[in-house]
Amino acid sequence: MADLIILQESHDIDRMLAVLHTRLQNDVQLSNTIQFNLKPKRLQTDDLVARIELYQGPDKESQDVLEANCARWLLQPWSFWTTSGGDRYPNLDAQAQIVRAYVRAQGGDA
Repeated sequence: MADLIILQESHDIDRMLAVLHTRLQNDVQLSNTIQFNLKPKRLQTDDLVARIELYQGPDKESQDVLEANCARWLLQPWSFWTTSGGDRYPNLDAQAQIVRAYVRAQGGDA
């Protein structure tokens, strides 16, 4: 009996959520004022699968860096965070080092 009640409540909630989802899809202004996002579970899964299917792998430059440094990084994982040729900022945290490396790779001076 308890399973039947849960099943009925589940069905009722699904119907209410479907109505809310449709309402929010049709009224962007209202949707922007709501604190929650409402997406069907299936939609999230389909979205993820679509993005995975579109992924074409790392770009050529990333692949070259990985191939050039793979052996060293496997033997000395900490060396991933070291840069070649004296580093003026050896105490940067990991996130700052990533940003700095990206800017340098783009031809910037970081």
